[in-house]
Amino acid sequence: MRLNIGSIPTEAVKADMESASSTGVFVTPAVAKYHPGVSKAWINFDGTSGSIGTGRASYNMDSVTDNGVGDWTVNYTTDFSSTNYCVTFGVRSLAVNCKMDPSNAPTAGATRIIAFNSVFQLTDSDYICVAVHGDQ
Repeated sequence: MRLNIGSIPTEAVKADMESASSTGVFVTPAVAKYHPGVSKAWINFDGTSGSIGTGRASYNMDSVTDNGVGDWTVNYTTDFSSTNYCVTFGVRSLAVNCKMDPSNAPTAGATRIIAFNSVFQLTDSDYICVAVHGDQ
């Protein structure tokens, strides 16, 4: 954004970020999280570890529950406003896929995920990344 000489931008508020339309404000870290394009929660964890906790690094993740081989629940610190959020996964192994568990519907506070190999057997993976976008 280019400013005219003498004009001073104002600080963005939550409504500015949620509408994602204002170009005349500056954004502080405290309100950036309200923009719809910003990930509201993410985690990088080792799915082979018996005690995952909060993972290697994370944001807005309370914990990860190990439900058994290739089966985890990621628990959010701040709940989403509904279950209409988007979850994206990444794993290091080409032989492992990850997805939302089809037999367990997501809740506002958690999502159950599974990892499986090429013959659709649940399997642990040493490097799992989850990012979540949506309204909180």
